Amino acid sequence: MSSSLFDIDTSLLDHLLKLAAKHCSRKPTSDTIHDYVLGLLSHIPRHNTWQMAEFAGHSHPFLYQHLLSRAVWDQEAIRAELLHEHLAFLSGKSYSPVVDETGFIK
Repeated sequence: MSSSLFDIDTSLLDHLLKLAAKHCSRKPTSDTIHDYVLGLLSHIPRHNTWQMAEFAGHSHPFLYQHLLSRAVWDQEAIRAELLHEHLAFLSGKSYSPVVDETGFIK
């Protein structure tokens, strides 16, 4: 796999993905989430299931399509847990993150 689009602490990413894995019904689902997130953070020109599957070394996008449509995982619980982690990380910090529709860092 090529390098990540963002300068990310891989230990932090692994920690967050382990939190997400707790809310998956099967290990292959959490593995697919891991690959999917890495694909989203990659330098590939278009982030569709075909190109992200090729980036991950898969011959087809079926795993990602299954993840997004039929796999059993609790997206809301993952979102809530990641939000809790981020708020805990940001508590006591002297800055505020700014997000707008452009996606550029402010």
